[in-house]
Amino acid sequence: MDDPVGGQPVCHGNSAGYGTADGRTVIRIAMHQITRAEVTEKLWELDKAGCYVEIVYRKLDNSGTAIADQLAKPTKFGGITRHKLDDDAQGRTATHSSTC
Repeated sequence: MDDPVGGQPVCHGNSAGYGTADGRTVIRIAMHQITRAEVTEKLWELDKAGCYVEIVYRKLDNSGTAIADQLAKPTKFGGITRHKLDDDAQGRTATHSSTC
């Protein structure tokens, strides 16, 4: 990975008030369904590099556990923070939906 901010490790070096309190880059994603292992691998690599990665999703790939396993892999920064929406049970709209 590249070093985006001179002299700082990857995913670090944000100015005060940006990113996390310790200057880490924050990546937040909201997806209805996560189906591509390449995407989850890259997100895990970013978390491993020091970014704070947080995902809100409704479904994971139905073909097996590869995506769920990748998202759950720990890193020295704690791993990806995951939030599963249970819209059907609560009668609300799904991610990327509108009630207007």
